[in-house]
Amino acid sequence: FSYNYLAELAFSGNVDPDQVAATQRGVFADGLHFKMRPNHALRHTPQRVEEITQARLKEIKRECELMEGGAWLAKVWADETPDDPACRDHVVQTLREMTIYGTDASEYKWGQKLLERAGLNKDPLTPFYLLVKLGEMHKDENIDLLRNQIDTTLTDAIWHEAETLAKRADFSGKNRRDLTGLDVLTIDSSGSGDFDDAISLEEKNGRFILGIHIADVSAMIQPDSPLDHEALSLGTSIYMPDQKISMLPEVLSEEALSLKEGCVRPAFSVLIDLDESGKVERYEFLPSLI
Repeated sequence: FSYNYLAELAFSGNVDPDQVAATQRGVFADGLHFKMRPNHALRHTPQRVEEITQARLKEIKRECELMEGGAWLAKVWADETPDDPACRDHVVQTLREMTIYGTDASEYKWGQKLLERAGLNKDPLTPFYLLVKLGEMHKDENIDLLRNQIDTTLTDAIWHEAETLAKRADFSGKNRRDLTGLDVLTIDSSGSGDFDDAISLEEKNGRFILGIHIADVSAMIQPDSPLDHEALSLGTSIYMPDQKISMLPEVLSEEALSLKEGCVRPAFSVLIDLDESGKVERYEFLPSLI
């Protein structure tokens, strides 16, 4: 539609340049039903009108959340105990993402505006301190675990399966070579809870047999079992200054499958024949008992 035509509809009858200009300004300011072009206005489809309406309502809601959320966080920061606003969950989720992902958080810019409304500085740790004050995070929360989405808990089903396997542990008759006569030395550190690496050394007629023995988890955990999937999802045990997350429940990793002194355990071994100079002459891989 030409702006003259729209002005005639708005003002009824012949229109002057000021009225046409006013119509143009109205189309520009409204932006709901028409899209402005230099010489005419394009009518939006009903679907487009609805999209614009919803977007504006969303923007109004977000502005209200900035006002209410900012005022709430300012009181929380001051160690007051204000009533929770309707937007609490959204605010907390935004602070949580900012704490975990920093500038990569999906609503980082909105979160920055939120902190500004609260009168707080843009210190990257401010979202974390707020979450601690709100009781949403511990002051010693391990952010790296959250960032890498590492679950530190095990389901009841996993615990039950592990405890059942540990109680039924029986490694006899498993087509394993009995190496329990060897003097085996674990090489894990003294502070380890799970001993899974060991060596042995025999001398025969001036030659040596070096044994390298790894705790054989497959002796107890079957492929595609819940425990197998649990271990696969983690991929490794994780060691931190104040915490350890085992790939397997401790009843297995530190007890039934751990190469503990005086206990017969399944292993996967390699026996290496060495001459007197240490040169490898032959080697053999085998499932074993040590």
